[in-house]
Amino acid sequence: MTANKKRIPERRFKEFRDNGEWEEKKLGEIFRERATKNNINQQLLACTQDKGVLPCSILDKTIHRDMNQLSKYKLVKKGDYVISLRSFEGGIEYSAYEGIISPAYTILHPVIKIADLYFKYYFKHNYFISLINLVMNQSLRDGKGISYKQAYILPLPLPSLPEQQKIADCLSSLDELIGLEKEKLEKLKEYKKGLLQNLFPKENQKVPDLRFKEFLGSGEWEEKKLGEIGKTYNGLTGKIKEDFGHGDAFCIPYLNIFNNTIIQEKKLERIGIDNKQNKVLYGDLFFTTSSETPEEVGMAAVWLSNLENVYLNSFCFGYRLNNPCNY
Repeated sequence: MTANKKRIPERRFKEFRDNGEWEEKKLGEIFRERATKNNINQQLLACTQDKGVLPCSILDKTIHRDMNQLSKYKLVKKGDYVISLRSFEGGIEYSAYEGIISPAYTILHPVIKIADLYFKYYFKHNYFISLINLVMNQSLRDGKGISYKQAYILPLPLPSLPEQQKIADCLSSLDELIGLEKEKLEKLKEYKKGLLQNLFPKENQKVPDLRFKEFLGSGEWEEKKLGEIGKTYNGLTGKIKEDFGHGDAFCIPYLNIFNNTIIQEKKLERIGIDNKQNKVLYGDLFFTTSSETPEEVGMAAVWLSNLENVYLNSFCFGYRLNNPCNY
């Protein structure tokens, strides 16, 4: 919505630009609290989110297996919204299924006609999140939650039903596209993982299982120690916290190595020029020397930039080939 008093969004689909202002209603005029206890097939619905029987994020991951306890759970119907008013963390989840949920949650069901997914997206709007958090902070429960009666008065913008549907369709189509792209990304990661296992020789082998056709008759790979083809160097030494965040030089932070295979130049940290330190050069490789788990020690990344006056952090070491490759 715009910052002025008019209830009109800054961007609007062209077919609704002449429809005037949106209506404003209180949350309690659109939704009522559903407190119906579980009276349906408990065995079928007594499942956690990771089981996937009800593939939506509203399911309580700590659901009891005791059938007697499950009778205390609340009934959730398709089209309901579920919220934890005890600890709101930035969202109210829309239920596309019938199920049950812990009595710790509040269930809202619409009492007027609304587009199914319109409020799924509005409830994640920054303004609504800030508004409900403000009410929580002002509540008598020390900011730990609010009651339905307190949420009842929250203002909600309500365009016409066709405009609601248009907004919901637009955003849900983007969700679908994002989901497809994530699926493609996961498949590419798995494909890459498979190539990594087969394009390099396994232990005690000198020929990889998979080889490009132009190298099929090239014989065995040569084996050399790292120390024969390059040298290592240390990261920054003698620095304190106050030395970082300013200066004319740059430092590669630990996470830039841990999270990337190619160092991200935009994620460097500022530091002063110090000619006593080892400077990073194009093509240098970096390895992490510590982590919370053994499996995450030795994560590697390469520096492919010609930026000058760049240093390495002190929790990693650098490696420079004697004859740098063309990456």
